[in-house]
Amino acid sequence: MLDAAGSDARADARVARADADAASEACATSALPIELRPLDMMLAIDTSGSMDYP
Repeated sequence: MLDAAGSDARADARVARADADAASEACATSALPIELRPLDMMLAIDTSGSMDYP
């Protein structure tokens, strides 16, 4: 019984670490200059279709 609880706690810790790593990577990527961002991020940003620049 105790081993199962320890195993569940370790699995939960791995999931939490993976979530934290994913969040950290997302923050780091969004802080990049536009030239260095992945293409899917640039496409998600530039969806207005307008060619008018301020």
